[in-house]
Amino acid sequence: MIRATDSPCQFCPYRKDVPSGVWDESEYLKLPLYDAATSSQPPGIFMCHAREREMCRGWFDCHDRDESLSLRLAITLGIVDRDHLLDPVSSVPLHESGALACEFGLRDIDDPSPAAMRAMESLARMPRLEQE
Repeated sequence: MIRATDSPCQFCPYRKDVPSGVWDESEYLKLPLYDAATSSQPPGIFMCHAREREMCRGWFDCHDRDESLSLRLAITLGIVDRDHLLDPVSSVPLHESGALACEFGLRDIDDPSPAAMRAMESLARMPRLEQE
């Protein structure tokens, strides 16, 4: 079963305290897709960038769990336990939508701040996640 931990990872693109421009443009552009009407959302669960085999907790807490196509499919397929939907939202401040997280993340992508550069350096030192 796939789960999300209790709080978003320290580099989560949904977190308000993660500097703009840490992730590649393509990663930020995925976020607003989950704001769409249920039938227009991507069918796959948004996985954590930093934690292997875990759902992105920022994604899980930002978007409406009851309207999430990917969560509905994952529950139906037995990939996610239905009881996981009852998990309380973490206390970490998140952007209010995927569109707002994307807009913020892209803002400084061409000129990342020193804090964003440090975050990217930390990510580069992390062990590579296994490709499945």
